[in-house]
Amino acid sequence: MLKRMIIGCCAALSLTAGLAQAKPLTDGVLTIGMEVAYPPFESYQNKQPVGFDVELVHALAKEMGLKPDIKDTPFPSLILGIKAHRFDMVISGMYIVEKRLKQADALPYITTGTSIMVRKNADFLPKAPEDLCGRTIAIQKGTVWLSKLQGVSNGYCASHNLGAIQINEYPTTAECTQALLSNHADAQLQMAAASQQILEKLPNRVQISSEKQFYPQTMGMYFPKGDTWMKQQLSEALAKVKASGEFQKLLDKYHLNAQF
Repeated sequence: MLKRMIIGCCAALSLTAGLAQAKPLTDGVLTIGMEVAYPPFESYQNKQPVGFDVELVHALAKEMGLKPDIKDTPFPSLILGIKAHRFDMVISGMYIVEKRLKQADALPYITTGTSIMVRKNADFLPKAPEDLCGRTIAIQKGTVWLSKLQGVSNGYCASHNLGAIQINEYPTTAECTQALLSNHADAQLQMAAASQQILEKLPNRVQISSEKQFYPQTMGMYFPKGDTWMKQQLSEALAKVKASGEFQKLLDKYHLNAQF
């Protein structure tokens, strides 16, 4: 992991947050927490991590003069890993939400929306979350959609006597899709870009029923709370990657069009 040394107490006193600023030592490694199970942002191909976040973090590390070291970690454990200093940063298709910001800091880098997927040729074609009343929905564990769907279920569905939304959480996107295909779920709620990639891989088995994206969210790169050095380094590296045109090329490559 990217090792640290603390600048002297005088420099620390100059920081508005009253926290000591950190610098890397010379090991030259940037340790990244990532769950490699969320295409098109991160997945495995020939046993190697690939995807938008993977290529982006390699570009960022290059600008920082560091070698990226990706640690494949279950999604719910990523922020805990930041708090325990097992990672220097986390990038994993992770939305910026208040609950996470209480435990770590984040730098926004992209925004995206959500889509609903169903089985190919299904009679049930939900266009919006309100259409999911009385149905069983598959989502990935740890996503922000759980509370949003519960709100729809407890509010709209209950007030219209349409039945509660049964929400089943699964560890990975692939398991959500498998639940859909095996009739254990009526629909799958998924990030729009990920839904599109699943559709491209399984055009004869799934379809996107929602016509518009909903629940727009901003994704962030997370790092230890109060780490002003990391924030500055990531910000400067991201600005350079954008200025070079490489960021836009990645957006185009992975069919992402919602840039922060």
